[in-house]
Amino acid sequence: MRLFRNRTVSGALGVFILSATGLGGVYLMFTQFLQLVKGLSPIQTGFAILPAALVLIVVATSSPIIARRFRPGNVIATGLAIQVLGYLMFTQVDAATACPCSSPASSSSTPPWLPPWL
Repeated sequence: MRLFRNRTVSGALGVFILSATGLGGVYLMFTQFLQLVKGLSPIQTGFAILPAALVLIVVATSSPIIARRFRPGNVIATGLAIQVLGYLMFTQVDAATACPCSSPASSSSTPPWLPPWL
């Protein structure tokens, strides 16, 4: 229990728990959105979120290397800011929003995975 009295360890665990909870909620809501709103099957939904999972693996394995070059606090703050931006982008998704897995041939000039306000 002495380990949890260390502010660095407690802070890192707190950030990890908040990030993991947020990420789990996003995965749950996004998979439900793809299945219930966009009408994808569970296997199609799994393939649709596969790129995000692969990016998560790459970022998780490269974070310690980045943290050796820069202050870990700055790396964590930057990661959390990017995470918040992603969550804000998810607030712009509705039933009419294009999704690259459900409508690959979009007639607009912007890529279909970008929110309409970009």
